[in-house]
This record gives sequence, structure tokens and C-alpha cells, in this order.
Amino acid sequence: MLVAVHPGSGSRQKCWSLDRYVELILWLNEEMDAQILIISGPADTEIVEDLRVKVKDKFILADQLPLPFLAAIIKRCNLFVGNDSGITHLAAAVETPAIAIFGSSDPSMWGPRGERVKILFKKSACSPCSFDTRRNCITQTCLGSVTVEDVMSEIRYTYQHSF
Repeated sequence: MLVAVHPGSGSRQKCWSLDRYVELILWLNEEMDAQILIISGPADTEIVEDLRVKVKDKFILADQLPLPFLAAIIKRCNLFVGNDSGITHLAAAVETPAIAIFGSSDPSMWGPRGERVKILFKKSACSPCSFDTRRNCITQTCLGSVTVEDVMSEIRYTYQHSF
């Protein structure tokens, strides 16, 4: 199984915790016997370097690829996991089963569409928030409420119903 993971986003406030991605990647690799393809762009350099330190050689890197190539690669993947980002919309557009982790944005307005897309979003008292509110948020309660187990559970479900 080949799983594409995009741990970045154009806004850091839209990014699920790196430690949670690390836990998820290790679980995918060890328990699901998955090969992990990390997708990154210019804004994701720091995230990728942190991943290299924490999960070492557990992933292949697709870094700063032209959009048509990236779309073709994501289409070949069995699953995509990512944040609220353009790359997550790309995964939905090429109909790869996708799990989108949403926090501050309203997924009913900004979420990717498609039969093969599952949006993980847990509404908090302050969500969805505006750009200004999100930019100054230090708690990220909304993203913090989406657990690794939530994502694992959705991956198990998708695996059982898609393969």
C-alpha cells in the first residue's frame, strides 16, 4: 500500500501536529505495511526536516514537484492524508481516497469534495474562525481534538472498503 501524506499547508495554523503525523506514519509503516510518500512544497521545508529526524528512513519524499506530475503521483497512491490545503483538493480531484484533517476552516465551505473524501473535523466553541482569529490562535483546540486514533480508524475503514 502506498500512502501519500502532506503534513504541510499554506498556513501553519491549518497543520495538524507534527508529533501526530509522526505517530501516524510509524503506525502506517509498521502496522499497515505501507510505504509513505511525503509530499512537500517550499513552505514545508522545516516540517520535512523535522520528519527526517523523527522517522528517519520511513518515507520517500516528493518535494516541490510540478502540479501535473504531483497529480499523477497522487493518483497512483492507495490513500492520501493531509491538512486543509490545495494538495488535499488535488487528491480529491484525482479521486484518490483522501482523509482531510480540518481545524479552523469551515469544511462545508472550504473542504475538498468527492465520494472518496472523508473530512475529519471536530467543531469547537471557537470554530470555524476567521483568518485574523486563526492567525493569532495559540491553542488550536479544533485541530487538537482530531486524534491519531480518529485518523487510524478512518484509514482502517477506508482500507476495508476500498481495497
